[in-house]
Amino acid sequence: MKRLIAIVAAFCACGAFADTKTWAGGEKGSWHEGANWDPAGVPAATDDVLIAGAVEVNWTNGDWAPNGTVTVSGGAKLVQIGGMWPLWGDSTHLILDNGTYDCDSAGQLRIGNGKITIDHG
Repeated sequence: MKRLIAIVAAFCACGAFADTKTWAGGEKGSWHEGANWDPAGVPAATDDVLIAGAVEVNWTNGDWAPNGTVTVSGGAKLVQIGGMWPLWGDSTHLILDNGTYDCDSAGQLRIGNGKITIDHG
């Protein structure tokens, strides 16, 4: 019984229950503002992210190592301004479904075992 409790505790502690964060910040705004997301709060590395519609989301000068899926769809635009965004993990996935990802000259998108899917229908 103690072993089962230890396994369950370890499973819960490692963040296995990721949220899906959906952009709710209007036409243009900052990734880093918790009020721009539903549910509220800046996406954690384990969260899946959905940015959809005629919006522009700016992610600025930070290193972020997601371990979930980031979906940019329906004409939305994700703009990386500086920093490094590594797609290392097997479960890391950037999906551009009729959406745009733009990285300025100071930013880096590094791809390891992660995936990028582009579908402009």
